[in-house]
Amino acid sequence: MVRLWRYYQNMVADTLDSTNGISELKVRAFTAHDAQKINDFLLAKSQDIVNQLYERDSL
Repeated sequence: MVRLWRYYQNMVADTLDSTNGISELKVRAFTAHDAQKINDFLLAKSQDIVNQLYERDSL
């Protein structure tokens, strides 16, 4: 499991520009199609988390 996590860390990078709040996600994979699928999945999960936080705070 640790090896898988290290591999993931080498293939996915995220940065946050604190001056403008823009987050950038970079995904490397064997093919461009694979990278796009992983990127789409991570983006959807990130949006789910943000929506859950918003809903919790607006109660």
